[in-house]
Amino acid sequence: MDAPSALIVLTGSMGDVVRALPLASILANQHPKPRLTWLIDARWKALVESHPAVDRVVVFPERRTPDAIATLYRALRAERYDVALDLQRILKSGICGVLSRAPRRIGFNRADTKELNHLFTTERIRPALPRESKLRLYLAFAEMLGIPVPGELDFGLERLASPERLPQALRGQSGAMLGVVMGSSWPSKDWTVDGYVDLGCRVTRETACRLVLLGGAGHRLVADRVAAGLPADRVVNLAGRTELPELAATLKVCRAAVGPDTGAGHLAAAVGTPYVGLFGPTDPRVVAPYGCEALAVNAGVDCSPCRRRQCRRWGAGCMPTIPGEVVWRTLGPLLSDRRRPVGDRCP
Repeated sequence: MDAPSALIVLTGSMGDVVRALPLASILANQHPKPRLTWLIDARWKALVESHPAVDRVVVFPERRTPDAIATLYRALRAERYDVALDLQRILKSGICGVLSRAPRRIGFNRADTKELNHLFTTERIRPALPRESKLRLYLAFAEMLGIPVPGELDFGLERLASPERLPQALRGQSGAMLGVVMGSSWPSKDWTVDGYVDLGCRVTRETACRLVLLGGAGHRLVADRVAAGLPADRVVNLAGRTELPELAATLKVCRAAVGPDTGAGHLAAAVGTPYVGLFGPTDPRVVAPYGCEALAVNAGVDCSPCRRRQCRRWGAGCMPTIPGEVVWRTLGPLLSDRRRPVGDRCP
């Protein structure tokens, strides 16, 4: 009997893709193992192509020219799928599911979809429970297929986060490191330079950890300002200087990581590094990284979570209400076994 063929449709964001990786691992544990294809954005291709359960990767075109759409069409029609799992729940993912020709197209419940996505699926998972995590909803696709969900989840990132992927600046280095994520894709979720510097000073005073600043190209300026406020010999500024595999390998070797609600936080948790997440406009009960829910630090405002990319109430948003001292209370115990007093530029 031929192995079944399955298609996962989930192109982004990074955090969503990371949260969906355990579903691929669960599918791979079936007998016979299905041949698994994943439709993904080019930005996150490395996340899924390194997963041992994924046999084929199809990249959704960044520019939707006629030639690019024709190439996508041919790629989706190159295989006969038994089932398509639409984890994206929007119009484009629904269309891609239909193009796959899969007779079973499983998607989200109508109440949890956008852009009439439910019209393109043949079966739908149960409705989301109030404040249910996104990761748990992805696992509901396995349950829909009659597959039990294991107690311990496997993200399949061993290859991606292997030591040989470490950036050159960290190779051969010893000692504990703290990953510090500089920002997110929403302005309303970003912490402040003063908050990072305050927390960094506490870390350098109380521990032997070095701070590794992480983020995308758009976070370089913030990282430079944070680095300028901390002891130079205790900071490695890699913001805007890592590809996805290097980021995963860096987070893997960190004792802990800290930052806002962003994809790097989910990646940290997925490679086994505790992530202290800072939350304002989003709800940690829904989006906190796997296994790090108890490490969430919330903004102390009554309008949180508002789920807005731009704050409409507070001039600078709610994230500045989170002081470094409060974050340290959660982060400190994760670093406590290497504490030592360090006097330097920090007051």
